[in-house]
Amino acid sequence: MKISEVPNIYLLDLKNMQIIIEELKTEKGEKIYSIYQDRKYSINEEKEWTPDIDKAKKIKEEELPVEVAKYLNKLGISVKVPKVEKKEEKVENKEEQKQ
Repeated sequence: MKISEVPNIYLLDLKNMQIIIEELKTEKGEKIYSIYQDRKYSINEEKEWTPDIDKAKKIKEEELPVEVAKYLNKLGISVKVPKVEKKEEKVENKEEQKQ
Protein backbone atom coordinates (compact mmCIF):
# COMPACT_ATOMS: atom_id res chain seq x y z
CA MET A 1 0.00 0.00 0.00
CA LYS A 2 1.35 3.40 -0.97
CA ILE A 3 0.28 6.72 0.47
CA SER A 4 -0.55 9.13 -2.33
CA GLU A 5 -1.42 12.23 -0.28
CA VAL A 6 -1.89 13.64 3.21
CA PRO A 7 -4.93 15.92 2.81
CA ASN A 8 -5.29 16.82 6.50
CA ILE A 9 -3.27 16.85 9.71
CA TYR A 10 -5.13 17.48 12.95
CA LEU A 11 -3.96 18.28 16.46
CA LEU A 12 -6.21 17.12 19.29
CA ASP A 13 -5.30 18.85 22.55
CA LEU A 14 -6.36 16.71 25.50
CA LYS A 15 -5.78 17.50 29.17
CA ASN A 16 -2.68 15.36 29.54
CA MET A 17 -1.37 15.00 25.96
CA GLN A 18 -1.55 16.18 22.38
CA ILE A 19 -2.56 13.68 19.70
CA ILE A 20 -1.66 14.10 16.04
CA ILE A 21 -4.08 12.59 13.54
CA GLU A 22 -2.99 12.38 9.92
CA GLU A 23 -5.66 11.69 7.34
CA LEU A 24 -3.97 9.73 4.56
CA LYS A 25 -5.14 8.58 1.14
CA THR A 26 -3.81 5.49 -0.55
CA GLU A 27 -3.12 5.16 -4.25
CA LYS A 28 -6.53 3.44 -4.51
CA GLY A 29 -8.28 6.44 -2.91
CA GLU A 30 -8.91 4.72 0.44
CA LYS A 31 -8.84 6.94 3.52
CA ILE A 32 -6.77 5.78 6.49
CA TYR A 33 -5.51 7.51 9.62
CA SER A 34 -2.16 7.65 11.36
CA ILE A 35 -2.50 8.48 15.05
CA TYR A 36 0.39 9.30 17.36
CA GLN A 37 1.32 11.42 20.33
CA ASP A 38 3.12 14.76 19.96
CA ARG A 39 6.47 14.10 21.66
CA LYS A 40 10.11 13.36 20.87
CA TYR A 41 10.75 9.89 19.46
CA SER A 42 14.16 8.20 19.68
CA ILE A 43 15.16 6.69 16.36
CA ASN A 44 18.45 5.35 17.65
CA GLU A 45 21.05 6.40 20.21
CA GLU A 46 22.07 9.43 18.17
CA LYS A 47 18.89 10.63 16.50
CA GLU A 48 15.52 11.91 17.67
CA TRP A 49 12.44 12.84 15.69
CA THR A 50 9.75 15.35 16.66
CA PRO A 51 6.55 15.63 14.59
CA ASP A 52 6.06 18.85 12.62
CA ILE A 53 2.75 20.26 13.83
CA ASP A 54 3.05 23.73 12.25
CA LYS A 55 0.50 22.87 9.55
CA ALA A 56 -1.81 20.88 11.81
CA LYS A 57 -5.35 22.13 12.28
CA LYS A 58 -6.57 22.15 15.87
CA ILE A 59 -9.60 19.93 16.26
CA LYS A 60 -12.04 19.46 19.14
CA GLU A 61 -13.23 16.07 20.37
CA GLU A 62 -16.69 16.73 18.96
CA GLU A 63 -15.22 17.26 15.47
CA LEU A 64 -13.31 13.96 15.33
CA PRO A 65 -14.32 11.45 12.68
CA VAL A 66 -16.34 8.72 14.42
CA GLU A 67 -13.91 5.95 13.42
CA VAL A 68 -10.95 7.90 14.88
CA ALA A 69 -12.78 8.53 18.17
CA LYS A 70 -13.57 4.81 18.45
CA TYR A 71 -9.92 3.87 17.81
CA LEU A 72 -8.70 6.34 20.43
CA ASN A 73 -11.09 4.84 22.97
CA LYS A 74 -9.83 1.34 22.13
CA LEU A 75 -6.29 2.60 22.74
CA GLY A 76 -7.32 3.79 26.20
CA ILE A 77 -7.49 7.48 25.27
CA SER A 78 -10.90 8.58 26.47
CA VAL A 79 -12.68 10.89 23.99
CA LYS A 80 -16.31 11.56 23.23
CA VAL A 81 -17.61 9.72 20.18
CA PRO A 82 -19.40 12.28 17.98
CA LYS A 83 -23.02 11.67 17.05
CA VAL A 84 -23.58 10.52 13.50
CA GLU A 85 -25.73 12.91 11.45
CA LYS A 86 -26.75 10.23 8.93
CA LYS A 87 -29.32 8.80 11.36
CA GLU A 88 -31.03 12.20 11.54
CA GLU A 89 -31.12 12.37 7.73
CA LYS A 90 -32.79 8.94 7.58
CA VAL A 91 -35.46 10.08 10.04
CA GLU A 92 -36.14 13.18 7.93
CA ASN A 93 -36.37 11.06 4.76
CA LYS A 94 -38.88 8.68 6.39
CA GLU A 95 -41.02 11.64 7.42
CA GLU A 96 -40.91 13.02 3.85
CA GLN A 97 -41.95 9.64 2.44
CA LYS A 98 -44.97 9.49 4.75
CA GLN A 99 -46.24 12.83 3.42
